[in-house]
Amino acid sequence: MQSNCSRMRTLVDYVGKGGLDVKVRTGLLHLALAGLVTVGVGCAASIPPPPPRPAFVDNPALHPLYGGQGYLKAVGMSTVSQAEAELAAKTNVAAQVRSSLKAVTTVRKQEIQQRGSEAILNEYGTLITAETGFDRAEFIRIDPAAVWKEGSAFYAFAYLDRGALLAALEPEYKQEAAVFSALAQHADEAYESGDPRRFLENCQAARKSFSALEEKARVLFVARDGPYGPHGEQERVFMGLVERKVALKNGLQFLVSFRGPESQLGRERLQAIFQRFFERAGLNAVLCNSCPCEGGLHFRFVVEAREVFKEGVLGPICTLALAARVTICQGEQTVVSLNMSSPALKGAHTSDKGIALSKLYGNFPEESTYKIFKANMLGYFPVMED
Repeated sequence: MQSNCSRMRTLVDYVGKGGLDVKVRTGLLHLALAGLVTVGVGCAASIPPPPPRPAFVDNPALHPLYGGQGYLKAVGMSTVSQAEAELAAKTNVAAQVRSSLKAVTTVRKQEIQQRGSEAILNEYGTLITAETGFDRAEFIRIDPAAVWKEGSAFYAFAYLDRGALLAALEPEYKQEAAVFSALAQHADEAYESGDPRRFLENCQAARKSFSALEEKARVLFVARDGPYGPHGEQERVFMGLVERKVALKNGLQFLVSFRGPESQLGRERLQAIFQRFFERAGLNAVLCNSCPCEGGLHFRFVVEAREVFKEGVLGPICTLALAARVTICQGEQTVVSLNMSSPALKGAHTSDKGIALSKLYGNFPEESTYKIFKANMLGYFPVMED
């Protein structure tokens, strides 16, 4: 069936071809043209208008499904392709997550100012001030129904479901929290039994575990849009470990005694040298042969030094055999043995023993001997400072 638009165009063509009286043809032509205009308006009205621009393009919060507080959302735009627009949308959501994590880090930095002594803050602050990344890109999704093309511009909508992120992270947090709690308990038991090496080993492992908890707690903060409550208890336990570590360092007491050498010069020189060793290591020490041991953090440091004179072709040579051991006061059990003898520990060929001793201690290799001291002591007391 011929449409009105087609009929009117046919009439115009017929009138325009002639064959009728000029006046009649002119009148019919005007009438036909008027009708064509009227019909044309109706024909144009039958073409559907373009769909309206979706509200979420200008304001992601107006997305009908993912616009609420339960989602982080963003729009991406590209003049290249729809895929590029989707990548831009995901990138924009990831930027929001990183911004939120940075804000959480700022809050944690402010919190640390309210906590404990300077020594505790130095230990704890390295964890609090560390930036947290976001490696959960799989939780950033694209809504395939929310696409829009306008001219050469492609638009896409991406979102992150806070609830889904929370549901995935909570079991991971609880699993790591169980590991941390076990390590913290082992550390406490070692501390109570006076075993600093075992305490510090477990304390170091617990610190690594808590660092993982801290990162998960910050992401959970973003997922919940607020603090993650269970982390407060784990933080309290960790702070207790830090306090004990500081107390251990401050509470360690070494009672230093000397067995030999025979010469007054040797005793004075070695006492001064070992005093410097303990000071460099940041450990408390007193020179005392008969001080009583008090508590599980007191240790005896016994230096055994023997000057040996040997006759040589050019006169006597003085050598030094030097060793030390650390014992637990209660039970006298040796926990560290140090052999610090060296071929370099010898005096010059001379007929005068005093000169030989003076040469021996004047050439004492203090730096290399301290390295032996430090390496051995760190094996059991890894809280030293240089």
